Amino acid sequence: EDAWMTFFHRKLRATIEAGHMIKLPGPSNIMVPFNAYFEGKTLKDTNGEAVGPRPARDATSIRGKLDGRASKI
Repeated sequence: EDAWMTFFHRKLRATIEAGHMIKLPGPSNIMVPFNAYFEGKTLKDTNGEAVGPRPARDATSIRGKLDGRASKI
């Protein structure tokens, strides 16, 4: 999830640095593609063990990742 958020951030930054004017998306706008990618997927933890299917994230969870409280982003 952190890698996805980092990639998303880099794409936004590259768009801005290329001179395009964009409105930065908020948590609700990011939540849609984030959940489309992750919801229901089974990921592996740091020990290589499968964890249960990923639930959909809400805007508060996404906001936590964006604010850096729940993530290294």
